[in-house]
Amino acid sequence: MIFRVFNYTYQSQIFVILIAVTLLWLPAFTGAVPVQDTVDTSPFSLLYDSMQGGWIVSVAALALLVIQGAILAAITGNYRILGLTNLTPFFFYILFMSFSSKMLTLNTALFSNFFVLLVIRQLIDNYGKKEPLLQWFNTSLLIGVATLIHPANIFLLILLWTTYFIYRIYQLREWIISLLGILFVFLLFALYLFFTDNFNAGMAQFFSYYAALPSALPQSIPINYWAFGGVFLFLVLITMPRMIFKLDENIIRTRKRLNVIIFHAIFLLATVVADPAAWEFFLFQLFIPLSFTVSRLVTNIRKEKVKDGIVIALLLAIIFERFFS
Repeated sequence: MIFRVFNYTYQSQIFVILIAVTLLWLPAFTGAVPVQDTVDTSPFSLLYDSMQGGWIVSVAALALLVIQGAILAAITGNYRILGLTNLTPFFFYILFMSFSSKMLTLNTALFSNFFVLLVIRQLIDNYGKKEPLLQWFNTSLLIGVATLIHPANIFLLILLWTTYFIYRIYQLREWIISLLGILFVFLLFALYLFFTDNFNAGMAQFFSYYAALPSALPQSIPINYWAFGGVFLFLVLITMPRMIFKLDENIIRTRKRLNVIIFHAIFLLATVVADPAAWEFFLFQLFIPLSFTVSRLVTNIRKEKVKDGIVIALLLAIIFERFFS
């Protein structure tokens, strides 16, 4: 019933998404949500610390989330991963990213995901293009910005190199360009620190993140996350292996682009092992590939009851989180 109404028309998809956003973010407008702490080694940590929780900040966060959902839907539509008018990834991304009441405000994961989505879009867009040197530089540039937001995002550089192998790009110039964008971002960062007389301390603070790896295991998972965690693990277990081992796309370009999404999820899980203390940050970034995989699964399922069951399970997990928080 839910998905039948959702998929009735393109306008009905937008209508259901608007209703979901309104209901999920209602707590952010009825009470101030404190801005979450960021990773101390990020150059933007002082900016985060200066922000105060409130409805204006939540409106900005919601606008950024909607933009990200639109980017996700554009990726799946423009590159034939799903239909052009299929907003299922948008819908699931909104559900995933809004499950935690304490994250209904500007936070590190939300800022990071914006640039990660741009990286994924650029990686997918570069396939099949002749001499896309500027595009590869832009990808590296975006990875550099994402790394400044959270140092763990340096793993995206490995994803970029893996994409070269997926697309069978072995020229030396592309590999050199993959480093130039990141180096340019860090050069600007270093110049900023130099002119503010904070070069040594600023660089030491940033790179201290890598010196502290591997981090300690989290002491516990919040009780209000338990229900969503169960649904999340179930969706990962039924969608990720299916994408990895049963990728039956006949169109080569679509299959290669989906491989980029698969490796993004794999490298994310590997990075969690190196920094388990930041599990919540990685969880929210994992919502990007999970939105792809769950949307493809739901689109291919014929039984409406199964589709509705997935949505209802997510909604019940969110209600559980709201109640216990």
